Amino acid sequence: MAKVICIATPLYAPQIGGPATHVALLEHELPKEEFELRIVKFSDVLRLPKALRHIVYFFSVLHHAKDADFVYALDPVSVGLPALLAARVRGKKMLLRVGGDYAWEQGTQRFGVEETLDEFVTHRQSSRSVRLLQWVQNFVARRAALVIAPSEYLSGIIRTWGVHQKNIRVVYSQPELSAAHISRSEARKKLNIHEDEELVLSAGRLVPWKGYEGLIDAVALVRQERAARLYIAGDGPYRAAVEAHINKQNAAEYVTLLGQLPQQELALWIAAADMFVLNTRYEGLSHVLLEAFAVGTPVITTPVGGNHELVEDGSTGLLVRYNDIPLLASAILRLFKNRDMAIALAGRAHESLEKFSPERAIGQLRSIFLS
Repeated sequence: MAKVICIATPLYAPQIGGPATHVALLEHELPKEEFELRIVKFSDVLRLPKALRHIVYFFSVLHHAKDADFVYALDPVSVGLPALLAARVRGKKMLLRVGGDYAWEQGTQRFGVEETLDEFVTHRQSSRSVRLLQWVQNFVARRAALVIAPSEYLSGIIRTWGVHQKNIRVVYSQPELSAAHISRSEARKKLNIHEDEELVLSAGRLVPWKGYEGLIDAVALVRQERAARLYIAGDGPYRAAVEAHINKQNAAEYVTLLGQLPQQELALWIAAADMFVLNTRYEGLSHVLLEAFAVGTPVITTPVGGNHELVEDGSTGLLVRYNDIPLLASAILRLFKNRDMAIALAGRAHESLEKFSPERAIGQLRSIFLS
């Protein structure tokens, strides 16, 4: 008889984000004869007033969990708290997947937090709203039967919340990687980009910690020697700030915001780029870096968070301190000037993808769910 899993998710396709990708993986890859999935989408209640939506969502999880074997929540706050309460009412265990520190992300976007995540988890926060979010995520995580982390780095962050190591499992998150390899020339033909254009690409949510302003300034330095252009794919609450910086630096001539792209189109842009650059001060485990590995584009990123688990400096990519604009410009120039090195970095990065295979992730999750 199939195990019934009630999955509480904050995002669901066609929405874009880690939880949506994770649910899609489970739906497509978990053996249907072993598991029946009941998906409870937070997007279904977003039309409601803020206080009411969590109450309605609680009752929705409560309903779908009635004859489930356990509840599986995909964030510790927006769906995690109502899912935990519903699981307790039903007498079910709850598993929790943590894709990032919710309190830090919200604090950075909404409440003026400027610390890195590593600093944030060691200091008492002055904002009552941030402390409340910390309390909620810690409360939910400590009461989950098991917490699943998408990287060793985030496993360490979760331990600072008071969760014991024995209650944490690391299952590397698995993005939907491009199935077919496409060459740089083919990708450029499809996108109508000239073969000789020097193209730097970045992608991700437009949020403060992604360092887009610093990347724009680094490309400005590069343009003292090369006619490079920067394209940024993605959207988010920080878009107006990025646009303002482009205008302030008179960078519209060489910086283009592409907006949110479908996964296959984003893969085309990554394949067309001379390099993929992620100037970030926080990553749990970057799906877009893995996408660059998959399509064979060399990467430059920062030695923060889960990036250490993906990129070995000088072997599978280049690591540069966050927002070190001269060093970032130097690394970009290095890849432009040494195409052989860029190709070698991309090749070794592609070979490293084995440990991030869907088969490996599903095998680990299946074992966890069955036990």
